[in-house]
Amino acid sequence: MSSRLKLTVKHIAYNMKLNCSVDYYVQNGLRKIKPYWNTRSSYVKGRWLNKTIAQVLKDEFHLTELEIQTRIKNGHCQILRDNVAVDCNVDLIQNKDVYVSKQHNHEPPVLQWNEEASSSQLTNTAGIPVIYEDSKILVTNKPPGIPVHPTAYYYQNTLTEVLKNSLGYRVFPCHRLDKITSGILIFAKDQETAGKFQAEIRDKTMQKFYLARVDGEFPSTPRTSTSPLFTFEPKKSLKGAFSSVKEAETVFERIGYDRTSNQSLVLCKPLTGRTHQIRIHLARLGHPIVNDPFYNIKNTSYPKRTQFMIDYEDWNSIPAEKLEYLFNEFIDEIEMVWRGLNNNCDVCGECGEELPVDPSIKQLILYLHAWKYESDDKHFQTEYPIWAQGFLP
Repeated sequence: MSSRLKLTVKHIAYNMKLNCSVDYYVQNGLRKIKPYWNTRSSYVKGRWLNKTIAQVLKDEFHLTELEIQTRIKNGHCQILRDNVAVDCNVDLIQNKDVYVSKQHNHEPPVLQWNEEASSSQLTNTAGIPVIYEDSKILVTNKPPGIPVHPTAYYYQNTLTEVLKNSLGYRVFPCHRLDKITSGILIFAKDQETAGKFQAEIRDKTMQKFYLARVDGEFPSTPRTSTSPLFTFEPKKSLKGAFSSVKEAETVFERIGYDRTSNQSLVLCKPLTGRTHQIRIHLARLGHPIVNDPFYNIKNTSYPKRTQFMIDYEDWNSIPAEKLEYLFNEFIDEIEMVWRGLNNNCDVCGECGEELPVDPSIKQLILYLHAWKYESDDKHFQTEYPIWAQGFLP
């Protein structure tokens, strides 16, 4: 199965109900989840109606006939109608049928945070430093290298699940941080409070300040980037791969410059909240984040796609034939990288799936840190991260 299609299957699966029990261990600085069987269930999609699940697995998930029949035989996929399993090869899917799948899950490892160092903090939860807590919110200093919430391949190896297992109740992230970004992350203890904080951030009554370590000597006078942004989703077809183009604005101010490394520490104030906004704006200004694995052309494994995201502010300006050509180039580039991820073709002895390859520690750390969030009545701030302390006066 191609990498693009694997991503599609995983994305759909994690939007289903998950029922599993997991365990973890730490190895070489990585937090690893022991492979586990899990069962997911959801109501069938409208587009699946009047098809067999065997047809759906072939047409939508692009599984081979052998893969389909093996899953059906082993009971790893079922259609339930009034809690009774129907024939996956014969019976046509009806409205309100439930799709149940069982899968042996291999979550990729994440960066293990320093629990010993965190324990010296005034407060911590599961080793995660707590900046502030009351009956409504929990404000943490997120470590780099761990996703905030379940997405794609990750479930138990996410901060929301770690906190839930430690606290004994769910918390709701009020905003997003990338997996490799560190810093202030505000969790609400109920959905109503989460909605209020999200509205404050959306209405710009709460200001956000980030620290970034970038290549080159950033200008000594403040700079503002207003280049519009869009996203590219390789798991989708050309028609839906590029998102709508949205306005974006970020204010940058240099804090310090190190001549020896030719790197600068920059204070970033995003006035809008677009995906990868700070990272793309800095790259377009010619000062990408030093260790950015995607938007710094020196580091990326996808140079064609990276250069495209830097060069083009609006994909709508590209002629259709050229855009299709570029899209196919990006897919080929992605497939080539994925083919090289598991050169030894290591597979799980229990289910036969390819095993995830351990990332290096440096791949899980980005020199971008959510440093301060403040409004008229709230102020949350962390210390400078280690990689920024050399720029202090």
